[in-house]
Amino acid sequence: TAAASETAIAPTLIPAGNYTPTANTPLYAVYKKTTTASSISNEWDFTGTWTIDETWADANLVLDDEASGAKRFNYAPAVANAALTKADGTPVPDVAGLLFDTAGKTGTPTARIRLRFQDAGTSVKLVQLNGTDVKVTIPANTGDIVTVVALTPTAGSLRGFSVTGGTLNSASSENVTAGGLLATDAEGKWVYDVTASTFTIVPSGGGMNVRKITVGSASVTSYNSNPDCNATSITEGVRAAEAVSVSYTDIVGRPVNASAKGIVIVKTIYSDGSTKTEKLWK
Repeated sequence: TAAASETAIAPTLIPAGNYTPTANTPLYAVYKKTTTASSISNEWDFTGTWTIDETWADANLVLDDEASGAKRFNYAPAVANAALTKADGTPVPDVAGLLFDTAGKTGTPTARIRLRFQDAGTSVKLVQLNGTDVKVTIPANTGDIVTVVALTPTAGSLRGFSVTGGTLNSASSENVTAGGLLATDAEGKWVYDVTASTFTIVPSGGGMNVRKITVGSASVTSYNSNPDCNATSITEGVRAAEAVSVSYTDIVGRPVNASAKGIVIVKTIYSDGSTKTEKLWK
């Protein structure tokens, strides 16, 4: 029998049960198909309850009461590929693990990162990337899948993201064009296949409001030798069809036995349904 092996290449699968091959059919070890479901390794969901509240306000987290009644922090300092923290260095837990880069922009009036931790009316919880000079590095590995759920802050402005370290999976994305921009004003979902050890997103066309970021692994399908199958009855190689019946007749079609003298017509029927007829002189 063929040696036990594992492969990600799909072999021809035969349903369980007995199988009679036709002539010249190679048979190999029995395989079973195994699919490992996709899994989430990290997630930032800004739509739920935040850990931070207005008591966290300090020199870094500048409280901003919006006209709608929503509350957010404007992040005052410039950051260069770094985590967001309070003034005393305490990490902001709701965005922990993400690295931000604001390209040197400073000051509350031009704050490039805004954390809306309390919603009101149509102002929902999210992280505002205010401008196309804000970069977010998301921890991921090659082969991972990064999903970003976001919307534009300005109706009629179909914005999106540009990325490094990944490619847009248009088929899995929702309300997103092949160019990575929103197709309508509605919320969009960008799905990226990570191709490098560093993956970053940058708003394109204007600022973007991020609602959720998810990092996960793709589903994996493999084909393994199945120990539950009776592989001993299957051999590797070519198996010819077998004769299932042989009949003998004379030249006018009358049945005779195999030892008859003279002209004998021999007809053989095989297991694959084929036949062979021979004329023998004895």
